[in-house]
Amino acid sequence: MLPKHLLEGKDMTKPPEEYINNPIGTGPYKFVEHVRGDHLTVAAYDGFYLGKPKIEQVIFKIIPDVNTTVAQVRTGELDIAFIGTSHLDALKGASNVRIAEANQMDMRHIGFNHKSERLGPWFRDKKVRQALAYGIDKQQIMEAVTDKRAYPLVGPIPPFLGNWENKNLKPWPYDPDKAKALLKEAGFTPGQGGILQKDGQPFSFTMSSDKGQPDREQTGLIVQQNLKDVGVDAQIEQLDFNSYMGKWRQNRQFEAVNWYYVVPSSPDLTSYWTTGASLNEWGYSNPELDKVFAEARTVFEPDKRKAVYDKAQEILADDQPVVFLYNPKELQAINAKVKNFPPIGYRDALQYMYEVSFE
Repeated sequence: MLPKHLLEGKDMTKPPEEYINNPIGTGPYKFVEHVRGDHLTVAAYDGFYLGKPKIEQVIFKIIPDVNTTVAQVRTGELDIAFIGTSHLDALKGASNVRIAEANQMDMRHIGFNHKSERLGPWFRDKKVRQALAYGIDKQQIMEAVTDKRAYPLVGPIPPFLGNWENKNLKPWPYDPDKAKALLKEAGFTPGQGGILQKDGQPFSFTMSSDKGQPDREQTGLIVQQNLKDVGVDAQIEQLDFNSYMGKWRQNRQFEAVNWYYVVPSSPDLTSYWTTGASLNEWGYSNPELDKVFAEARTVFEPDKRKAVYDKAQEILADDQPVVFLYNPKELQAINAKVKNFPPIGYRDALQYMYEVSFE
């Protein structure tokens, strides 16, 4: 819902900058201030229809370095933070902090730019994408990065989404020999330094991600070695977050990404996987899948709808538009005085902040 008194008569073909910088919503908290790169503050709204929130003010701090985040959790400067397994040891013995695990809609993947001028023709070849899927050891990544606090992914729907998951599908096995065979079928031949080539061009690409994230750093190193073993050269590029977002999302200048995507708790992922959709950052296109997602929006009987979405997942699992890696559990470091924080991923949990209180 948008405020008529602020936006009526405005030219909405352009971003309403004043409103964006001073937003008005309908939730339990109202906007106070946003200091870019530092923090965002909201205050309790006493007119909220479920009653005034129990906490007067919430401050979202922007901390680029995870080690600083962990330190501030220990000292009590932060009440809630979200960490990786590599930081659990640093919080051992902190009697004021409890660690919670929560399911979250977080799809870790290696994504390819299907519209890349140089690499697009190769990434659009399903045999190439399948080869890359066979060539990456997803189990090794989960063990190294999450200490087994994760679900293997065969597609974008994680197991905890219950009946919506197509349970007939199995994660792709790690099979370097199968990867090599598929790349050979796709026309790649041995080249210099053990790197495959086609039409005189080496199969080499840059895999971008953001700096300061140990899980993505570890993932990148494992993927790089896995692909080198099958003759593919994946160069790691780590950028500051804003530069990365500009290259990936704004300008589409990337070749591949080592990334994650938080998706809705729904099997309807039309906006992520259909041709030209707003969140289809990879430029992937499969007309058959487009038809299946369109059909699903016209079917309302649960069993029939489930069958249609099962079909969509079958196509995605076979097509591997990205290499689906894993779905991690979210590790939450929560100050012991915080009560009633919902046991779900924080992006969904924030909808219930009006129920959270301090002891």
